[in-house]
Amino acid sequence: MVTVALYEHLRALLRAEQPVALVTTIAGPGVGAKLLVTPDGTVEGTLGHPELDRIATRDALAELEAGRSGVRRYGPEGQTTPEDLEGSPTVSVFVESWAPSPQMWIFGAVDFTAALAKVAKVLGYRVTVCDAREVFATRRRFPMADEVVVSWPGPLFERRGHSLGKRDAVCILTHDAKFDVPAVQGALATSVGYIGVMGSRKTH
Repeated sequence: MVTVALYEHLRALLRAEQPVALVTTIAGPGVGAKLLVTPDGTVEGTLGHPELDRIATRDALAELEAGRSGVRRYGPEGQTTPEDLEGSPTVSVFVESWAPSPQMWIFGAVDFTAALAKVAKVLGYRVTVCDAREVFATRRRFPMADEVVVSWPGPLFERRGHSLGKRDAVCILTHDAKFDVPAVQGALATSVGYIGVMGSRKTH
């Protein structure tokens, strides 16, 4: 039975812009049953069988990490192999994931940054432009960025590096070792999925 508390918890997580996945049985035994899954593996609700809950939670976490939603099919007790599913009723569930937009941190307020930020926004990234030079790191130069930060790389990674994950990207365009090196070091200390450094024939 789906409880009001589950919906209230889902609403609270969405309002706080926290990642969450909702698994709903859409065909087979237990239609309408729901399972709420958060990134730490905490679950609320049930699909009707502990093993089915376990397998669905595993798959929901994978979909959530990838920022995807989709349909999965199991046996009524969580069976997943063709042999186990043969001759048994199938449970179809829809995994709906709400994940924050992936982040792209761009270091260096240079000409290429504006073009990269524009493309990143089209692809759905939340864009942060960072440069220690206040005269260059301005909202006027990068209106398409969600955030323009005047800072050296180290402090930004110390404050917020923990928020970077596999779906995120760090792009370093400064062409200046005193900025590039701490930016690369900071990025390598995170779980970010992509690190890109643009070199220059003139300065490297």
